[in-house]
Amino acid sequence: MKTIRHFSKELLRRLFLLETYLLFRAAWRQLHQEIQLYHHHQNACRKVPGILRSVRPLNLELGGGDRKKPGWINIDLFSSTAELTLDLRRPLPFPDRCVDSIHSEHVLEHFVYPEPLTTLLQECFRVLKIGGVFESGVPDFGKAFNLYSQGNEERFYAQKFWDSPNPNWCKGPIDELNWLVYMGGQHHFMFDNQNLVEILVEAGFDQVHLREYDPVFDSEERKHQSLYVKAIKTTSQSLNQAVHTGLQNNDAFAYDALWGNEGAVRLYAGPSRRLLWQQLARIAVDMEGVILDMGCGGGHLLALLSQQPGRRPEDLYGTDYSGEAIKLAHKQIPGAHLMKVTVYHLDFPANYFNIVFACETLEHLADPAAALKEGYRVLKPGGRFIITIPNGALDNWPGHAHFWDESQFRKFSRDYPIVHFEVLEQGLTLLFIFQKEAGN
Repeated sequence: MKTIRHFSKELLRRLFLLETYLLFRAAWRQLHQEIQLYHHHQNACRKVPGILRSVRPLNLELGGGDRKKPGWINIDLFSSTAELTLDLRRPLPFPDRCVDSIHSEHVLEHFVYPEPLTTLLQECFRVLKIGGVFESGVPDFGKAFNLYSQGNEERFYAQKFWDSPNPNWCKGPIDELNWLVYMGGQHHFMFDNQNLVEILVEAGFDQVHLREYDPVFDSEERKHQSLYVKAIKTTSQSLNQAVHTGLQNNDAFAYDALWGNEGAVRLYAGPSRRLLWQQLARIAVDMEGVILDMGCGGGHLLALLSQQPGRRPEDLYGTDYSGEAIKLAHKQIPGAHLMKVTVYHLDFPANYFNIVFACETLEHLADPAAALKEGYRVLKPGGRFIITIPNGALDNWPGHAHFWDESQFRKFSRDYPIVHFEVLEQGLTLLFIFQKEAGN
């Protein structure tokens, strides 16, 4: 048998088909395993109605292995002792709002992001009751990379907080890090204290906070290497849906709901929007004087400006018609002048500011021409009016009242001289800079 196998491999090698054969064999084995997992999942689904009838409260442990936690239903596809061998890549076979609590420990990193991890977390949100809690622990990859980045091998090994499979396999710090990140192909996604929270917010949870190790839920042996999070479902509608629906109203109540909710702010101030604020702050880095941000929201742009060399907080002003936005801005930029007023009636004298921003604001307004005129009024001669709007050729969000492309906005603002135009965010955002002439 061994001789036949050797002969077959040698023949395939000579025909340049050995690699193809090995790939085909691996794919066949994967298909066979997937069929087995599907049957395990289907068998587990048939057990769910009985659990729903008999178990109160209903607490789910995801990926608990062979551990038995009193009062919890262990869901693990690869455990012979788990109550349910469900495939967590598939929708959970539970009705809406029937689960009291969900817990997982060193499980989420085994799923690929965005899919199927996003779907799993959305399913957890769906099946939880109002007030239900999702708690999880994951390897703290951010902490590990910070340790590695110090560049001190002796300190690295003295402070290393995870186990390696074999010291002979790991030849140095980078191999130790390789093991934690990939774990022989078992790990598929890395978390730190920022993206762990943001991904749960994206899944729908509006109250998400990092927490400390809890001996009631968490394993002592993983305490030193874990990052823990707690998320609470407070409404039946996901946060993403609630924010998206509410902001379409374009009223102060909707924006108060946004800026007064920590989870909603995280969702709103996502990576693309933070990048836009950074780009706008860089435009003003060499501009001196007093700055106004019309429609400042939570003050994220003003906070970036306040960090620039020579920029004093007392030279920064922000207005918004959401009181919750102004509260958040006060927390971010102590010492700045922040007030709740509309963009139509700015409580400042004419020719007062060196720079005025109106970023992602005009497209929301019933009378953008009046706001543009008011911003121009308070600008000093020679000052710059920096405006961004969504590109109306690509924008279709129903919360916007206006959809300008470049030529349409130039026509709309024809009374004001444009000194710079730029396309940002791969064409999604249009930047216009006006300069106020003397005598205006």
